[in-house]
Amino acid sequence: MNAFVEKLRKPNPKNAIEQRFKVFISHSSEDTVIACELRDLLVFIPEMDVILDVCNFEVGERLPEIIEKEIKESDCFVVFLTKNAEKSVWVNQEIGVAVSAGIKIIPIVEKGVSLGLLEGMKYISLDSKKAIIEALSTISDYQTK
Repeated sequence: MNAFVEKLRKPNPKNAIEQRFKVFISHSSEDTVIACELRDLLVFIPEMDVILDVCNFEVGERLPEIIEKEIKESDCFVVFLTKNAEKSVWVNQEIGVAVSAGIKIIPIVEKGVSLGLLEGMKYISLDSKKAIIEALSTISDYQTK
């Protein structure tokens, strides 16, 4: 585990020269705690910007336009597909924007939840105790490519 943490702390020369790596996290408001767990780990990776609604958007902002812009400017889109997210219009719209933008998508899926537009895509099982660490590792791998 220590080697993994050290890998995350080392700056990525590719991104230091070019631009920061941007991750957008999509989730139902009922799943904010788990989304924040992932965000809290990602912010420690050098050259990484993490967009999570509860941390990045202010009261009074026009969310649909801002969210669409942030997703399209992201390098990676992480979505928590839970029973709560299945009922969320926002999460489904955000997935649609990410798919049409052609960015890397990392679905983290609760057992029994449909992948919908992401059907056939490899995903991380949310039911695994290591789901957040697996997501962190996958994002880090994308960043260093």
